[in-house]
Amino acid sequence: MNLAKKLHDSMIAAQETPFIFEDKHYTFGDIDIMILKTASFMQDIGVKFGDRVAIQMPKLIEFVYFHLANLTLGAITLPLNTEYSVQEVEYFLTDSESAFFVTYKDNYLRLKDMLDRLSITVITVDKPMEGTIFYQDEIVSYDPLRPDFVAKGGDVGMIGYTSGTTGRKRRYDNAR
Repeated sequence: MNLAKKLHDSMIAAQETPFIFEDKHYTFGDIDIMILKTASFMQDIGVKFGDRVAIQMPKLIEFVYFHLANLTLGAITLPLNTEYSVQEVEYFLTDSESAFFVTYKDNYLRLKDMLDRLSITVITVDKPMEGTIFYQDEIVSYDPLRPDFVAKGGDVGMIGYTSGTTGRKRRYDNAR
């Protein structure tokens, strides 16, 4: 089973169903289109099957777009807590071999020196920043991707790090 395909099919079936997130009204059809536009955008900037895409942002609807776009492309999401220190973020990005990092302006500024050292592609979701790709400007021009949903049941969809007391550990979850 491919989770992204299952969710896509469910959103198509319920596309006019309304819901509210952070005081903004959406339909499942709206969300599905934004996921597919985000997948098209991500594909255009070079994200491909198996790539690791770290996402560190507060609770924003864009997290849903990026995570499900990653699953649609067969990329792997690395969700990162916004409270992690610079050293922790650097460890997670290097250990996971993330090639892309999605974040917001203030966090980018906090991590800029470290991100420059890593030569990682950075996408900002709230403000354009020199040296990053600004999602909001870019996404307007994209057509929704016509997805192939290439990931299979045993493929990794997300990497989650534990915070245990015996050291750093990585746990792979099959999320498809």
